Amino acid sequence: MRYLNALKVKAIHGLQFTPLAKPTAELYFKNSLGSQIDWKHGQGAISGLGANSFVSDDALVIFRQESPAIVNYAVRQKQRRLIYFIDDDIQAGLNDEWLSDSYKKRLKRQYENSFVPLMGAADAIVTSTKRLAELVSDKVPTFTMNPYWSQSLSPFHTSELGHRKPGIKIVFLGARSHSSDLDLIVPAIAEVLSRWRNVEFYSFVKTPVLDAFLPQTKILRMRSWAAYKRMVESLRFDIALYPLRDTPFNQARSVNKLIEHSIVGAIGIYSKEWINSSLVADAKNGFLANNSHEGWVEAIENALMQQDCWARIYDRSRQLSQELNNPDEQRVIWQQLLSLTESPA
Repeated sequence: MRYLNALKVKAIHGLQFTPLAKPTAELYFKNSLGSQIDWKHGQGAISGLGANSFVSDDALVIFRQESPAIVNYAVRQKQRRLIYFIDDDIQAGLNDEWLSDSYKKRLKRQYENSFVPLMGAADAIVTSTKRLAELVSDKVPTFTMNPYWSQSLSPFHTSELGHRKPGIKIVFLGARSHSSDLDLIVPAIAEVLSRWRNVEFYSFVKTPVLDAFLPQTKILRMRSWAAYKRMVESLRFDIALYPLRDTPFNQARSVNKLIEHSIVGAIGIYSKEWINSSLVADAKNGFLANNSHEGWVEAIENALMQQDCWARIYDRSRQLSQELNNPDEQRVIWQQLLSLTESPA
C-alpha cells in the first residue's frame, strides 16, 4: 500500500549510492515510508543516498552519522533543506564514566565528523526523545518521534499452557556497548538464578560472574542488524530486563525497548530512574526496580511470583507498545519535512 505520492528525484553526482539502512534509519524512517524509498536504482519519491541518508526533491535527511563525503556535500549544497536526526546525547556520552573507552571513541568520531557540522548547517532537527529536543538549538524547528518496528508484536505466548511454565526465560536485549548497565544488576541476576533453578538468563553480553550458573545462562549471537531482526521475530522470552544507570546519557534514551520487549513477548522490568519509567505502572503493565542490588532482586522475584497474572500484565504492556509503535505519527512529520502529500484514497 502506498501512502505518499511519488516525486521526481534529481540525481546526485559524485556520491556512491548505498542501499543498506542502519537501525536508526530503519526504525525512524524506512519502516514507515518504505514503499516510497527506491533502494535499487536511487530513483523514487525518496532515494537512499548512503547508509544513513536519503534525498527527496527538496530535502536531504541524515541519521546520526554519515561518511565524510556525504556530510561535506550536505553542508555545502543549497538545493535541498538539510534535516538531521539524532538519537543520543553525544556530548553527555563523551563524559560518561560508565561507557567503555572504545564506545566513547566512536562517539567522539561521530561528534566531530557528523554532529558538529550537521547541527551547524541543519534547517530542521528531528530527535527520538523530548529530552534530546530540549538540548538542541532552538534556532531551527525541532520535531520528536518514537521508533516504528515493522515486526509484529507477539501475543501472550504462554497463554495456551493453562499452568505455570516449567522453564522461565529472562533476557537482556542490550548490545555490548550497554554492558555497563547490565553490570549494574549482574549480582542481582546471580542471586535470582541461585534460588530459581528453573530460570534461564539470555544476553548478548558475556559476564564471567554468571558463568558459574551454566547452563542456566545463555549467550545470544548477533552478527548483524538483519540477523537481530530475524532473531526477535523468532525467539520468545518471558521477562526482559532494562537496567539503566542514572546518567545524563541514559536519560536521553527512547521508548524503543518497550516496543522490542513486546516483539519478543516479554514483560519488562525497568529502572525507576529511567526518564520514561512513568509509562510503566508497577505490576500492571510491567515492573519497576530501584537501582540497587536489593531493588533488582525484589523486582525480578516479584515478577516471577506473579506468573498467574502474566497474561493480564503482558496484554496491558502490549497495548502500550502498540500505542507507541505508530507509523502514522512518523509519516505526518516526514510529510511535512519532505513536502510530501498523501496518496489519493
